Amino acid sequence: MKVKARLAATLALVSVLMSGATAQAQLGGIDLSQIPALLDVEGRRTQLEKAVNDAVLAGRLSSADADSFKKELNRIKDLELGYKASGKFSIWQKTRLGLELDVISSNLEKSLGERKEIGLTDIAGKQADLTARLNAAQTAGRLSTFEVNALLADLNALKTKESTFKAASGGALSNAQTLELALDLDKLSSKLESQLKARSGADVDYAARRTELRTRLKDLVTTGRMSQSEADTYTQELNRIESRETSLKATGAPLTVADQLSLALDLERVNSALERYTGATATGMPGIDAMQQAIEKKIADNQAAGKFALNQYAELKQEFDRINQVESNYRADGSLSDSETLTLSNQLEALDKRIDTVLSSNAPTPGGGLSAKQSELVKKLDSAKAAQRLTDAQYQDFKNKLDQNSARERLFRADGVLSDYETLSLANELDTLSAQITSSLTALPDLSTTRSALEKKLQDGLASGRLSPSAEPDVRADLSRVSQLESAFKSGSGNLALNDEQIAHLSREYAAIGARLDKSMAALPDVAAKKTEVTKQITEGEASGVLTAAQVQDMRKELDRIATVEASFRASDNAFTDWEVMTVNRDLDRLNNDIVRLKAAHPVAPVQTANAPFDTKGHWAESYVGQLTQRSIIGGFPDGSFKPDDGITRAQFAAIAMKALNVPPAAGAAQFKDVSPTYWASKAIAAVSQAGLVTGFPDGTFKPEDKITRAQALVILAKALPSGLADVSILNSYQDGSSVPSWAAPSVAKAAKARIIVSYPDPSQIRPNLNASRADVAALTYQTLVNLGQKLPVIKVGLEK
Repeated sequence: MKVKARLAATLALVSVLMSGATAQAQLGGIDLSQIPALLDVEGRRTQLEKAVNDAVLAGRLSSADADSFKKELNRIKDLELGYKASGKFSIWQKTRLGLELDVISSNLEKSLGERKEIGLTDIAGKQADLTARLNAAQTAGRLSTFEVNALLADLNALKTKESTFKAASGGALSNAQTLELALDLDKLSSKLESQLKARSGADVDYAARRTELRTRLKDLVTTGRMSQSEADTYTQELNRIESRETSLKATGAPLTVADQLSLALDLERVNSALERYTGATATGMPGIDAMQQAIEKKIADNQAAGKFALNQYAELKQEFDRINQVESNYRADGSLSDSETLTLSNQLEALDKRIDTVLSSNAPTPGGGLSAKQSELVKKLDSAKAAQRLTDAQYQDFKNKLDQNSARERLFRADGVLSDYETLSLANELDTLSAQITSSLTALPDLSTTRSALEKKLQDGLASGRLSPSAEPDVRADLSRVSQLESAFKSGSGNLALNDEQIAHLSREYAAIGARLDKSMAALPDVAAKKTEVTKQITEGEASGVLTAAQVQDMRKELDRIATVEASFRASDNAFTDWEVMTVNRDLDRLNNDIVRLKAAHPVAPVQTANAPFDTKGHWAESYVGQLTQRSIIGGFPDGSFKPDDGITRAQFAAIAMKALNVPPAAGAAQFKDVSPTYWASKAIAAVSQAGLVTGFPDGTFKPEDKITRAQALVILAKALPSGLADVSILNSYQDGSSVPSWAAPSVAKAAKARIIVSYPDPSQIRPNLNASRADVAALTYQTLVNLGQKLPVIKVGLEK
């Protein structure tokens, strides 16, 4: 009976949809509670599929009958998916599919075998029936999860009650208990039925539908298919529908099925009216039938004339048939809309162009094909040069050969047209030249491999400590930028492929990123040289007695351990990676620091400063100045003073550097426009500048009277130290290491590594941007001489511990 009621309701709804009266009148007299989720085609189809499976399992339906019903349900599913894919799954199509589902449901009921009636006192049967009905109601969307859980709780309470009865009576129910439980189960069944009848349908997104209709109204006015006054009428109708929806929802209760169907029908009436405006101008669109006939004839005629290869004909015919099938799908629900007509027109035009392209490629090459070959080779050469796949010399050589071919052609044509022999000779030359060009092209780089290599270099640099983490975002931003550029190239080409020039351009971008990445990385240390230096330090410390025998033994043991680690690294994959180099280097640095620390802790004899200038007595630099003046490396003033706290000029520092570092005299005068041959420090400036210790300024001046900063002094002295760079991260051990100018950082790091930086009163600071005092220069120069191997007393004032 439920199936018949649902079928009757569906038929009534269809008649309503086909009439023109208002929704309320259309729906009057219909018990909408008998249309469970009428518009939920997917839910009802799923429910029927489950009913078929349950019937088979219960033995009430044969497998053959079940296959027939499943086939029908799959057909409904395909129709539903087709409507959804075309964007035309309106209330009309939903009602049509709902009617077909009702027919299937009716036929299923008729095909089922006899159901075993549940007896009045069959407690287990009643419980099983209630459970099945609850599951079916939840699946069909006729009960919410909350409602189902509440009813299940009632059912479980009755099961508990049954268990209590059985426990008290030894496992059997009395007649009174059985009747009591049966009545309780019947009440629960009635409660389930009442809740099912009170259910309303699923909500529809009416706001989205109104927005869609308003957009279509605007488009119709813009294209001239509808006047503004007509559009205003429909806009007022949409506003009325919106106001009615707001009024219905004002109570806070969900919309009933009747309300929902009424609103949906109002919107569909507006949609149908707009469809008429759209269809009225369809005659202005291309004639699809005529286009199809012309293209079909074009394919057939050229195939008959032998102008298509078999595979070409098959591909073109397949595409033509596909377009026909698309048209059939479009026409399934009526006439073509403008958008559908335009889509078909575009596809047919594309097919027509494709036919022309095939015909053109199959056409025999005329006698003038030499010009086309020559033009193609010119294009090939220019493209290869632009992509840097040919050197300039190769490009010019091939260009000359091409010019020679053109000259031969002009010579052949001097007496008229080309003979077959002349044409063949020139064509063979061009083919040979094309093959030579192809064989000379350098292989295009694999962008994916290049990018992966850069990613690995970035990760290795971060892992090894050669690259500062602060540099990572810039590198990743550059990689992302090139990837976006590659995507833009591909989307612009139309076939998602890159040409040679684009690949070469992207390769150059990656190369630039690689160069910047290399520049940002600290240089790999020379661990072999460092091991030699550490070994030398241990030997010298042992010979001088600064290191004890036990200390020497421990240090050599540590040195052997480091050598074993390095050998293990090299043997693991026959390579010595950056991370492994930096690991060994850090171990060597720690060992070297231990040696330096032990040497610094060794007591030394006091430095004699009897010859120090009188104004350096008690000064922190007294020992430094005294030793240098005693050796005539640095001098004071005529009055016997040194003025240790005064600044020092570039000219004065040049004179000190020449004496201290034994710089040979220059071959000529100083080449600076502000240093005359008679200037007191002219020879010293010429010597240190030609030795590469000091440079001038871009304007050709030396500015000899300018004061020199501590950073500038360290840069000059670092040039005199043994070759080799230091990791700039060593500057982080100083409180103001970050204030060292970038141009001076490598040299200052080299000076720090050589332990020539003297800073008083705080050795933990470099003070790079302060003007150097005469005392600073004396101390820095002294420590440079110590590092260069001169036998000088150890002075610790101002040195970092």
